[in-house]
Amino acid sequence: MMLDLLSTILHDKCGIETYSPVVIGVSGGPDSLALLDSFYQLGYPLIVAHLNHRIRPEGEREALQVEKLAAERTLAYVGEEFNVPVYASEHGLSIEEAARVIRYGFLFKVASERGAQAVGVGHTADDQVETVLMHLLRGTGLAGLRGMEYATLPNPWSQTIPLIRPLLGIWRSEVLAYLNENNLQPIEDISNQDVAYFRNRVRHELIPLLETYNPGIRRALWRTSEIVKGDLAVIEQVIDQAWDRCLHEMEAGSLSFRLSDFQAQIPGVQRHLLRRAIRSLRPDSGDIDFAVIERGVRFAAEAQAGSQMELVHGLKLTLEAGILWLADCSTELPVKANWPRMEAERVVNLALPGKVGLSAHWEMRSSKAVPIHGVDDRFLKNADPYKIWVDADQLALPLVVRSRQRGDRMSPLGMEGRTVKISDLMINRKVPKRARDHWPLLCDQHGVIWIPGMHMSHRVRIRPATQRAIQLSLQTNLTPPDAPASY
Repeated sequence: MMLDLLSTILHDKCGIETYSPVVIGVSGGPDSLALLDSFYQLGYPLIVAHLNHRIRPEGEREALQVEKLAAERTLAYVGEEFNVPVYASEHGLSIEEAARVIRYGFLFKVASERGAQAVGVGHTADDQVETVLMHLLRGTGLAGLRGMEYATLPNPWSQTIPLIRPLLGIWRSEVLAYLNENNLQPIEDISNQDVAYFRNRVRHELIPLLETYNPGIRRALWRTSEIVKGDLAVIEQVIDQAWDRCLHEMEAGSLSFRLSDFQAQIPGVQRHLLRRAIRSLRPDSGDIDFAVIERGVRFAAEAQAGSQMELVHGLKLTLEAGILWLADCSTELPVKANWPRMEAERVVNLALPGKVGLSAHWEMRSSKAVPIHGVDDRFLKNADPYKIWVDADQLALPLVVRSRQRGDRMSPLGMEGRTVKISDLMINRKVPKRARDHWPLLCDQHGVIWIPGMHMSHRVRIRPATQRAIQLSLQTNLTPPDAPASY
């Protein structure tokens, strides 16, 4: 009966076929032994993989027993050992978590090297119940109550090889019955009785206590996880739509949301978006505490521009010019490839007419002076923020292009000579801080006459008495960005 059920699960829920090998993680305990033998009975090509964690002195003997199990079935065997206690100490992890990290890394390395279609492990319905309870005790959301999946792809270890758990719908009592019927003797791991481990306390202390309130608590919790999976499938469709609306950009090591779109979502959707963002950058992050997500949502609601907050797993939130960034704490936020840019402290002359390269994609250009008779539509209806007309006779030559300097000021058009700090103008136009020091400024001998994309100087404006005009432009072979007011 178990073989029939498992065959259906493998096909319908795990998507596994019989033409390609599967790596089976085998400790030799009841669950993994039943998984190994049932796969073998169903005719799947297998690779038996065993990792000696060097936690217990029996590890070497158990490795030999698993290797013997594989040999009896003429199956390929790969065994390794790793000092998990040392790794746990060096990385500040619990023994349980360190063992999980090393074990799955080993299994997927074997699968990749051997061309396996999947990695299979022996978690049962009982393990699912324990996992749901553990997540609940840690303060999880719906994703934690969903528990483990029959098939997970992508996963923290591979984008192409799924992790499958075919026994999630099979109870440990059924596994033990299968072993008894087939005269299979599992290896008994005495550490499974040690209540120093969180899962063991849940298994041996909490669940028996809960059964005094509800004898069917295991099946009730298992059904809950199945119900939540169905509900989450619906919710994920909503989150997909919100993700597309809110996502600003995504690069290696960082992603960002448009703050106004993020804030427009209801709190529940905001939580899901932030949780997905964390998992996108840290796919092996494991459980993400509800309190962490709430801190992030509150930051998005209350923080001022320029604020930063370390969130979790070496990731920081940064609020900048209407954009909410999540990025690695050790990396700088990316600078848009199509932003105007020149190296800090560089100064170059601009001839009339002439052009000068500022970066690989940008150059400043000037036209020859052309005679005009006062203000006309050419100047009043200029819609390109990266082109301006100026009064040639108001320029104090020579012209230079340079980056921003401390104390820079200008009198923007329409301010009748009143000067404003360049830094304040950029902040008001929501130019991200990391872009300001590299933004090119066009200057004459009296000061800044143009911040491309933003402001020109009132001093060099076209006026009724103007007799000659010069066009200045900042050009790129990329798609130029919108004027910075939209950042």
